[in-house]
This record gives sequence, structure tokens and C-alpha cells, in this order.
Amino acid sequence: STPWLSGSFIMMAPGRPGKSLLNPGVLFLVALAAFHGFTVCRDAFVGPMSGVAGLPTVGSALRGARANTLDFEEQNHAGRLVFGASALILLAKAASMQRRPRSLRTVLQAEAEGKTPLEDLSVGEERSGTVTRVAKIGLYIDIGAEKDALLPQNMVPKDKEYKAGDEITGLKIFEVSTGDDPASRKIRVTLSELPQSKAVGDKVTGKVRAVQTYGVFFDIGLPRDALAPSARLTKKPSDYKRDEEVELEIVSIDGDKVTVGVVGVVVKAPAPSSSFTVGQTVTGTVARVNQQYGVFFDIGGERDALCFTAQLDDELSNYKEGQKVQGLRIAKIDGEKIEVTTRPLSSEAKVGQEVKGMVLTKLQNGAGIFFDAGFSSDVLAPAPLLSKSADEYAPQQEVDLVITEVDGDRVTVSDMNLEDIPKRLSTYIRGQEVTGKVIRATEFGVLVNIGADKPALWRSRGPGATVLPKKPEEFTAGEEVEGLIITRLDPMAGVVEVVIPGAQVVETGVSMSTLKVGDEVKGTVTRSMAFGVFVDIGAERDALYALSQLEKPLESYQQGMVLTGLRISEVNLESQRLGVSMRPTAGEFTVGDEVTGKVSKLMPFGLFVDIGACVDALAPAALLDKELAEYSEGEVLKLRISRLNADENRISVSQKAGAEGSEATITFADLVENKQIKGVIRAVRDYGAFVDIGLGRVDALMPNAMMGEQTGAAFAVGQELEVWVVRVDEEANRVTVSSVEPTAEMRAQRGGRRSRGSSPDSYIPEGFMVPDPKRHVEILGGREDLMDLEPTPWYEWAEKFPGFVKFQEEDHNIVLSAKAVVQIPKHLQKADAVKPSPADLVPPIEDLMPNYDSGIKPEIHTKYRQPPLNDPNWRFSPVITEKRTLMKWQDVVDQAGPFVPEVKPGKKVAQEDAGDGD
Repeated sequence: STPWLSGSFIMMAPGRPGKSLLNPGVLFLVALAAFHGFTVCRDAFVGPMSGVAGLPTVGSALRGARANTLDFEEQNHAGRLVFGASALILLAKAASMQRRPRSLRTVLQAEAEGKTPLEDLSVGEERSGTVTRVAKIGLYIDIGAEKDALLPQNMVPKDKEYKAGDEITGLKIFEVSTGDDPASRKIRVTLSELPQSKAVGDKVTGKVRAVQTYGVFFDIGLPRDALAPSARLTKKPSDYKRDEEVELEIVSIDGDKVTVGVVGVVVKAPAPSSSFTVGQTVTGTVARVNQQYGVFFDIGGERDALCFTAQLDDELSNYKEGQKVQGLRIAKIDGEKIEVTTRPLSSEAKVGQEVKGMVLTKLQNGAGIFFDAGFSSDVLAPAPLLSKSADEYAPQQEVDLVITEVDGDRVTVSDMNLEDIPKRLSTYIRGQEVTGKVIRATEFGVLVNIGADKPALWRSRGPGATVLPKKPEEFTAGEEVEGLIITRLDPMAGVVEVVIPGAQVVETGVSMSTLKVGDEVKGTVTRSMAFGVFVDIGAERDALYALSQLEKPLESYQQGMVLTGLRISEVNLESQRLGVSMRPTAGEFTVGDEVTGKVSKLMPFGLFVDIGACVDALAPAALLDKELAEYSEGEVLKLRISRLNADENRISVSQKAGAEGSEATITFADLVENKQIKGVIRAVRDYGAFVDIGLGRVDALMPNAMMGEQTGAAFAVGQELEVWVVRVDEEANRVTVSSVEPTAEMRAQRGGRRSRGSSPDSYIPEGFMVPDPKRHVEILGGREDLMDLEPTPWYEWAEKFPGFVKFQEEDHNIVLSAKAVVQIPKHLQKADAVKPSPADLVPPIEDLMPNYDSGIKPEIHTKYRQPPLNDPNWRFSPVITEKRTLMKWQDVVDQAGPFVPEVKPGKKVAQEDAGDGD
């Protein structure tokens, strides 16, 4: 037995139960032993570098030598072998345990020791245990689980003292946490009752444990103290003393959180914030005073209302809890949050009203000043409405103001004299003569104050520019110019331009209207910006050489540098945008060209790809080989040019050969109605699917009504199928197809001259109609007599009886909200028309359906489509007064998604006939 051999067995001996081999010291020794083992194992297997002649080495003995005697050196080698092997085993064991989750190791260790894993314990389970340790936070008790349970200190009986080894019975588990590490694996027990043993309405006796501003915590014999909110107490929380006993009633139980109230106290249910309105006068009780914000008032709502300190009519220190305050006005409602004020509302201010204001806040760059004018919100004086620079006003300075505009709770004021206050642009007209004062010079001319709320531009450069009496930079601020004429006025955009009559018009070298995309030009750099370089190409305005198009770093372009080889990449007369680039334009490509591009942007409808052109090419989602989510920015793709628009400089590309290409395999003349043809699904929409049948750029439409028992969800982009040609309209460049053979009902829609809405594209089978006749009858309570299964053919009547039916030129949204009234036109009123009562606004449906339109002219239905606006028996009708923002139709469609019925009507009827229906 050598030291090495004995040492190796010592290393292989198991550690103490419950201790991991993975502490840093053990890991270091294992690693060190492994390194030494690897070093000496070579000698153990192949023999030492020099051995005794005639005697085989340990290595040769391991290879099969027999009956050889080992000397001391070779025994040493054998010990090293065993030591190295044991180190390897320990290292493998450590790695195995490192990969195993700590919680799993704990569970396995607990099972090995005969203890219950935490995962097998449940809340409410009753156990007995032995105290193992007394700590400041409570008692640690061995209850036979993998980990000692904690009895919190506040739950330890006051009249008992425990020490290690004491037995405790009647312990109830009220919390079990089973995490992945020891810190998150814990058990908590109690000697008290559990919340599950109580019920709402139970009467209990509680002892005061803690007093807060919002209520009192009582010990009612549960693991957690119960809260009695201030509203459920008979006196202020501060009047309760510790250990005072109070008769309570359980109000609610939420897990281990219990809410109680003093027996006999009835709390009125709080009113929801929606029951309050801005401007409403309420009475509030001071709930609490916050030195930072103000006073919180109980006004009977779900949450206390806040009145900011600046909105109070008394010092903050004078408000006490329980004090009632009358005359509070609701200033703002934001969800459940309500703000009140003791001041007049800002919306009640009147234009022209004179008030006094105190300077509160100055906006950046002298853009304006906010004043406290005694309203529920601060008022703003923009810089143009100030009599002097904003910097000249001192904080807290009192200023005489006049209200110039009121928009809800936004009030605009000025400290100027009434005659000096700028007028709104909408009060001016084009061609009006004005007098202006110079504000400052710009690169496009001189800004002039003409008395409007927006400065006017006296243009010396660009479209409409004239020759000024002197250079713009020679004008001085405040210099007065008479005889100016307004030549351009756009109040919505805040744009106004002026000239002097008879001034010479500046001749521009090139008009933007004469420039076309692709024209080659040269120019001179005028200035550099973060987004690109502006170049003077001799046009009426500088062209933008975008940062993404530059051939060199931005800092390489200096003012005055001459650039050649530029091409016009964008001309937009409406927005006055002009762009140039040295890259190829759309007109320099050919449909069918193969290109390589890098994805620059992912959009919901496709990819934008940089193919080296002056604009990124668009690869529509329907023409890609993969789903959009599978692409990433910077990915390089091989593509083919599918469409070009040289005039607008637009390029479309595709990954699919021939997709949307200009080369067609068939023509309209080759199509025969009611015959099958092969196609490929190119796109699926909520109203149908587009099918490529070989017409090149023209895809056929397969409406939902032509999908048989299937819906659009059953078709996928790229799917090959055979379709029936239902309709060919070469003049409109349209083809309608069907995935099923058209029925007689479908074909009947195509007979002779059809009215609007009778083409196969608009044919909708029963069950897909909106509203569905059957569903409509169900809504009406089975009143089939009220449902007209054959709607009135208005378009046919319009042709058959000229002048009988009139169609409005555009749709109008009429909202029936009762906040004001609108006068019904005289020619649509009856002689005895009266104002409708509230009951008339919601007539019973039985009265509406059969006879609400009796005696009404058809044109009334056309112009005022919905009752009550189309009833001549009423003189007034309610309309909304607030401005509403309507959703775009495309946004509505995108949110709703395609309609996919669970069962097709035809299939449902077949099931009912077979007896399978309900």
C-alpha cells in the first residue's frame, strides 16, 4: 500500500450527506488531481522513460505480461495510475451533477434520505415537527420534508418559549415555494387557522396590530393580519390603540389577504368614474393631505380625486382629514383618475376676456410662456403674441392678459393691445394689400410680420420668387415695408407669401415641371445636412442627394464642389421635392433582368431590397419563396425584375420565375368560359384569391362565392389548382374564375344586361350574406314576415322609372348621439312636424320594421338614410357635437381579418337533411 494508492481511495470516499461536491475548493482539487493524473497516466500505460533492464514495466504488464515482480518504482507508477483514474471519475461525476438542475438534485437527495420533496406537499396539510433552530425571524422546524419549515416570529405563541429539540404539533402549511435553487425552495407553517377556514360574512374579534393612514391592520388569528380600510371604521385610524379589541366582519378573502370592517358599518358602493362628467360640481371629504401634490378628496368614487396645491383656494396646511369641502369642480377624468379644482374651468373662458396672469414656465428657445390666470389649467402665450421677448419676463411677474382663443381646456392669451394682437390667417384673403415689418432674412428670402399669427415670406428664391429692392441680408429687423400683396395663402398649412406689385420675377434656369426622372444633370454642393447633400442643379430649388445614395463619405462633400454624372431620381411638384443620384434609375433596367440585392427593410406587405439602383426595389410578399418572417435585414437575395415604372422610378422584383412578368403564356382570346384551366394562387385576400392563369401581369380573381365549400383560408400562396373560367372581360382587363364548377344559380347571374351588383364577382350564396337572412330572422325573434328575401332592385327601378330613385354622390356618416339638434330641411317637414321626445329616439323594432317609412318620399331615404333623420314627422333630430376621428376602411379590414365560417350553409343544410343537425 503506497501513499499514492491510499490517497486515491481517500479522494474517492463519499462526502458528507447533504453537501455538494461542487464547492469551489473541491472543484479546484479535482481539477488539480485530473491534471496530475493525465500527466502520469502516460508513464503508467507505456512504462517509464528509463526502466530496469530485464524487468517489464507496468505498461507491459497491463498489456498481458504475467508472473513479473514489480519493484518500488513500478509500484509508484501503479499508484499514479489508480490516482489518475479516480480523479477522472470524480471530474466526470462533478460534470454530471453540474448539468443536473439543482432542484432535481435536492429532490433526489430527499428521496434518498426518506424525506418528502417540497413538490409533494400541499397548502393546508397538517403536520408535527421538531424545532431544529431558533432564529430572529422565527422557528425552523423539521416536519419530515427535504427542508426545514419556518414558523414566522409573529405567529409564535407569545406565552411560550421554544428551544431546539422541542416537539410542536398542529402545524399547518400555508406556503410552499418550489424554485430551482435553495433560496427559492421554502416552507412556511402556522399554528393559526388558514384563510380557507373563514368565509365572507363571518364575525371575528381582532386586535389592533398596526395603524396606517388608509386603515388599520387587525390580528384575527390568521397567518396574515387583516386590513380594515378607513371607510369601514367607526373612527379615524389614528384613534385606534395597539392591542385594542374590535368586533369585525370579514368583507373579502383574496388568497391570504383578508379585508374586514367594523360590525355595523355600512359602506356605500363607490360610483364608477364613468358616472362623473367634466365640469360637474361635487362635495368632497379630505381623505389625506400630500405635501408634494395636494389634497385627495373622497367624492364617492372608486378612487379619491386629487386637487393639486395650485388649484386650492386655501393654504395646504389648513386642510384636515375628514373636513368637508363644497363647490369642487371636476376638471379632468383619465380612466379611474379624477382631478378636481376650486377654480373656474379653462373651457369656460371667453375670447376677449381680460385676466391677470403670473409667469410660471418659459418654453425653450423663447417659443412662449405659460401663465397662471386663475383657471383650472395654465394658459399659453406664444412668442408671436408676446409684447416683448420671452427672456424679458421675470418669474412670478404679474401680467395683464387678454384671451385670444379657447379650444377645450387649452387657452391662448396675449399681453398685447387688442389692436396689436396678430390675426388668424383665415381672416386674410389672397390679393389683399398689407404692411409688414422685417423679422429676419433666410436663404429663401425675408420673413415679414404682416400682423398675422404666422410670418409671411417675401421670397427671393424658388417658385414665385421676385427681385427684392436689396439683398435679403441687407434688411434690418423692424424695418417697415409698405404695399405688399398676398400672393399665396394656406391657413391650414400656416403658409403665406407676399410680393411687391410690379417686381421683376426671378428667372430660374430650369423649371421642376420640365425635369424628368432619369435626366442627367450636373450641380454644385450648396450645403450638407445629416441626411444628405443639397445640390444646385440650376432648378428653382436645390436637389437632395440622399445620404444612402452618396458615393463618398458625407464629410467629403464641401460647399462649392461640382458634381457631374448626376441623374434625377425624384420629381414631386406637389410636395416640391427634387432628388438626384449617381445610381441607375428604373428606366435603365429591363423586365426579366436577374439582379442581386440586399434586404434593406421588412414591411408587412413585402421587402425593400437594395439592388444598386437609386431607389430600393419592392419584393411583394406574394412573390417570395419564403414567409416574410424568415427574411432578415442584410440578407442577400437573387431576384428577377418583374415590373418597372420609369416615370415614377419604381422597381418591383420577384424570387419566382415569371411571376408578374410581362411575358404571358396565353391571351384573353384563348380563354373559354365554363372551361377548366390550370393556375397558381398568387395572393389571398378577405374577399377572395388572385390566381395566375398565365396572362402575365393580369391575375384572375376567384371571389369567396366561387370557392364552393371552402373559404380563403383553405388556399395558400403558390398552391397549384385547376379553376373554371366564369367570366372574361377583356375591355376591363378582368377575369373571374371558380374553384368549383359554376352552378346554374351562379350562371343565372350573367343573363342579359345586368344591374349593378349582379356579376359573378358579387354573387354571395346564402349564409355568407351580410346580414344573413336566416340570422336576421333569428334576431327578429322568428318574425319571417318581416324579412324580405328578395331585396328591392333599386338600380333596376332607377332605369325603369327615371327620376323615381336618386342616389347620393358620396356616402355620409350620420351619428345618432343626443348632444345637440339639427334642423330638418323645410321641404322635408310636414306642416304639423314637432320636436321628438326622448322615447321617440328609440322606437320599438316592431314599430320600425313594418311601417316606419309610411308616407315618406323616396328622396328622403336617399339623403337621410337612418331614422330618425329620415322621418318628416319630426322637426329636430339629435346630432353629435364632438369631433370624431374615424378609422380608415383599410384599418377596419386589417383588424377584422377574413371571415371564416365554421360550417358552409350548403353543408349545414345537407347535415340537417341527413338528421345530423341539432
